[in-house]
Amino acid sequence: MSSELFFNNTFTSGPNGASNACVGNNGWQELESYGDGYDEAVKIMYEAIKSDTGLLDIVIHPMVFSSRHRIELFLKASIKAISKIRENLTVSDDKLIKTHDLNNLWDIYESLATDCDSRLKPHIEKQKEIVLEFAEVDPTGETFRYPYSQSNQKHLIQTPVINVETFYKRYSELSADMIEMTFLLESLENEYKQNTFTSKLSRFEIACIAEELPLREEWGNDSFTAIKDMIKDKYNLSSRNFSEVLNIIQKHREISLEIGVEIRIEHLNLEKMGKAIVLIDEVVQEQIGFNINNPKFTNEKLNNANHIFNNEFTKSEITCLYTMIEHGLSRYYSEGYDLLYNIFEVQEDKESMIIELYKKNAIARIKESLEKLGQRTLLELFN
Repeated sequence: MSSELFFNNTFTSGPNGASNACVGNNGWQELESYGDGYDEAVKIMYEAIKSDTGLLDIVIHPMVFSSRHRIELFLKASIKAISKIRENLTVSDDKLIKTHDLNNLWDIYESLATDCDSRLKPHIEKQKEIVLEFAEVDPTGETFRYPYSQSNQKHLIQTPVINVETFYKRYSELSADMIEMTFLLESLENEYKQNTFTSKLSRFEIACIAEELPLREEWGNDSFTAIKDMIKDKYNLSSRNFSEVLNIIQKHREISLEIGVEIRIEHLNLEKMGKAIVLIDEVVQEQIGFNINNPKFTNEKLNNANHIFNNEFTKSEITCLYTMIEHGLSRYYSEGYDLLYNIFEVQEDKESMIIELYKKNAIARIKESLEKLGQRTLLELFN
């Protein structure tokens, strides 16, 4: 396809920039954004009908078509999203493009979502009845586009009345849940990128199992067998599946804390962490009290901290602190720490990282990072 821009007298830009819609590669245009557009169209048409009921018999067709097409786009987008979460649950683009059949799409979607993650199940159950009711009346997207089928049969003879208020209420319930589902799928995609899951269990379920387990030192007790059998039955796990989960829990910094195992981070011991917290806090507090009109201000705390960090801390220790300040942001899972550390160790120089240690929220971020990482011993420094 040619990348050369094309306009004509109808499809063109105008002098009023506020009226120029962005389409194609000019903006973010995907299945989700197309679906959002059809969803908004349904709302606009419903409001138009409410203000002028004379439009009802005319507008009902494009209104229902838009809602039905929004559902089709949602199913296709969700199927693609699931394939990003678990690579073994993939449907070819060619297969999705060639079908508009809601029954077919629902079967694919329901099957993949069920196999993907247990947290999707409540949404599937909530959506199923309404989606399949759409499929009963308009399985292929033709019923509300044309008055007659391709075999010249008039549509909707058996469904001659549609109460728009009932329809819109039902569709709105479905639309709200589809929006929730879309956000959940986005969240799960990020969660699964942490690579803490098995063929049977999600990261969330692994963490739940850790909460149900006794302390690691008690695994040799007779009572452990009963707990193991209970968990295997609850999550439908084989002995091999259960062993796999135990191995993940014992090696995971955050989750292992549930069984009383603290996996210490490398590069920074208790003494150095305590010293770093004091130095950073002193500099931050001095900066808060900084008065630019005070000629006696010399920033002694900053100079002292720079000297100690440069001469008494290794680059690895500084990288560790610098990583925690970034890792303490809410967007990171505990698994992100090691990846960030390895990147910063290579890309950042020691002096540049030291400068960043004096951010006003540095201490809070370090604490948040330590909590994510299950560093109970180092967290005692904040008490």
